[in-house]
Amino acid sequence: MHLLLVGAAPVTAADLGHELRGHGFEVGVVDSGAALLATPVRADLVLLALDLPDLDGLEFCRRLRARSQVPIIGLSGRDSELDRVLGLQAGLDDYVSAPVRARELVAVIGAVMRRVRRPAGETTVAGETIVHGSLHLGLRRRGGSRRFADHTG
Repeated sequence: MHLLLVGAAPVTAADLGHELRGHGFEVGVVDSGAALLATPVRADLVLLALDLPDLDGLEFCRRLRARSQVPIIGLSGRDSELDRVLGLQAGLDDYVSAPVRARELVAVIGAVMRRVRRPAGETTVAGETIVHGSLHLGLRRRGGSRRFADHTG
């Protein structure tokens, strides 16, 4: 699983990245929110340090959530109920308070991924798309019309 760590201080990012790699994760690091918003998100999960150097962490979360459904776990030294509520309302899937402990974070990552991933083989219909596992089928035909042949004789 590929994790993307956004906005953590260099020492924290290095330490946390090392710990997470030891648990079998691939970890990429982006030092600013603006850098990530300028490109497509290529990660299974985002670990977002809410004290970004260039953007408010909650505003970044809202912007990322508006363009992607990637799971986001907020990391912060702020631990009040209000901070947690605001983070979850902004679009975080979970919230971990500092000091971040690797085992706890790994457990939270597992819990979030269980909630957001559908079991393989589960089929859903979302608007104009049928989703079955990793297969996505668009229902619209070229030209924008939906025509179904009637073979009822």
